Amino acid sequence: MFDAFRRFRSFALLAPCLAMAAQADEAKKPPTLEDAYRAFHAGMASAKKEEQIKALKAILPTRKDIEVLFSKHADIVWKDEQAQQKLLREHYADVAREVTRKGAIKRIVKHDVRAEKDPSTGYKRVLAMIPRDIPIYTIDVFKEQASGGTGAFLLVNGRWIFFKGIEAMPEIIEKARVNEFLKQAQRIVLDKKDSSFLADQQKEAMPRKGSKREKRMLRWTLKFDTNNAADYVQQMRALGAILAFPVKKGEYRVVHDLSKRPAEAKAE
Repeated sequence: MFDAFRRFRSFALLAPCLAMAAQADEAKKPPTLEDAYRAFHAGMASAKKEEQIKALKAILPTRKDIEVLFSKHADIVWKDEQAQQKLLREHYADVAREVTRKGAIKRIVKHDVRAEKDPSTGYKRVLAMIPRDIPIYTIDVFKEQASGGTGAFLLVNGRWIFFKGIEAMPEIIEKARVNEFLKQAQRIVLDKKDSSFLADQQKEAMPRKGSKREKRMLRWTLKFDTNNAADYVQQMRALGAILAFPVKKGEYRVVHDLSKRPAEAKAE
């Protein structure tokens, strides 16, 4: 009987601990997307500027979120996102009016972008870039007087964030990388010190004996930092490159305009 009492007492002491642990685990769970959006809507419906800005800030991506989503291009994406967020903060009142107009929320329907059979081209490219375990949804918000859709919501670092224009990020990244590539190329050409350094390196690398063609080939080396074939073609197009493919002795198929789809290869 004493052993039974001791076991009962141990269970009685352990039960509150288990209950507290369960509550702690429940508290760690992120809110549902619907709850997160309703909280955002409630904050923007406030008459106080501080609460509106707080609600806006709570749902926008942070630098850490960007590093999770676009680890290789976080600097590019964060620079663009900072500019977007600055505009939103400056025009928070307009954002609040747009979010809260047409009455109270009646229903929210979410759409899993990953589950779509044929997502748009922008989303296809985004899904190939961000981690596969990151949920991404769009939602339709049904209100008293109207309904409408929103951009992308993603669950990152334990909270739902609204990422306006995420489907355009691959193109923005591509353009930024091409621009940086061209700037670097321009600096090499225009900077006299770099030019002198390259000339010295060329002299050292130049073989004492060699054909004119071999010496020409040692003049310049361009290193392309690319993710895929399309990225490589984009950089070549930005440089104004003309591509030639040998088809037989003395004849080539030449592509003058790399922006055309499909590419036109003429015999020359």
